[in-house]
Amino acid sequence: MTVLANNTILSNFAATGRVTLLAQLYGEVYLAHAVYEEIQQGLADGYDFLTALEPCIYPHHVDGWLKLVTLMGETELHNYQFALTLLDRGEAVSLAIAQYRGWRFLTDDRAARQYAQQNGIKIGGTLGVLALLVKRQFITINEANHLLATMIKLARYRTPYTDIRVLLDT
Repeated sequence: MTVLANNTILSNFAATGRVTLLAQLYGEVYLAHAVYEEIQQGLADGYDFLTALEPCIYPHHVDGWLKLVTLMGETELHNYQFALTLLDRGEAVSLAIAQYRGWRFLTDDRAARQYAQQNGIKIGGTLGVLALLVKRQFITINEANHLLATMIKLARYRTPYTDIRVLLDT
């Protein structure tokens, strides 16, 4: 499945120093240009851990697995303009692309998730990615919980859970 990631997901994994887990899980991950701009703003604001993303971004780095993508065509532009009335630019662009292309959108933003559900867009989030990494045996449950604790501390990730076991048991 093709996935498009939002700033929160990328920031969370960059904060742990394990952003390449996303590449191991999905292969290529797409990144809307508007989200790339949010990452650049985060760097300017002092979130130095975001520098871990730079070598992963194609076309800036020829072997990058984070692929920059932009809106294409009238339908995506129309979807973007509608979503922009409800969401921030990064989420609106990402959702317009995901909706038209049938991609999964990785986001933790509540409003973006609601919009996606209302418009039939497949979604995932940080917790789901961590759970999937454990299920597919890329990491252990203890590693997942350590990564989650790091995300909470360094990326200021807000989550209802602090133990991935809860998600795996349901």
